[in-house]
Amino acid sequence: MRRILVTVLAASALALAACGSDTDAAPAGGTSAAAGEGEAAATASACGEAVAVSKTGASGFDEGVENLLKVALEGDEAKTDAAEKEFRAVLTSWSDKLTELSGEPVAADVKAALTEGAATVKKIADPDDNTPVNAAKEELAGVADKIGAACA
Repeated sequence: MRRILVTVLAASALALAACGSDTDAAPAGGTSAAAGEGEAAATASACGEAVAVSKTGASGFDEGVENLLKVALEGDEAKTDAAEKEFRAVLTSWSDKLTELSGEPVAADVKAALTEGAATVKKIADPDDNTPVNAAKEELAGVADKIGAACA
């Protein structure tokens, strides 16, 4: 189970790194039509990344929780702490990516969904958050759904 979480984390990090290089290029043009096209292109790009990251994050949440329970049942406190830090790091990475994408010149409704999604994921990643697991799972699935709806 831990290998799956590590694999998902590594794949997400690689995907985020690869996608990050695409967003560095600014759209050319100075007319408002070009600016509209630039926003549309930025929105499409951000949506593609955000939807993929959010679906992966939401589906990986269950695996992460299962891994945490498995490690906790082993009774090794150091392993449990490490697994929890890794789990929270995956969530934080998701939140950070949504925050980054919300800073792009995207459509207002997409920006709002990205910002709200980032805040939700960040809240759940907080060690002091007491959201029950089932509620957290629903909230995270809702993040993916809201971003998908805004991007449709």
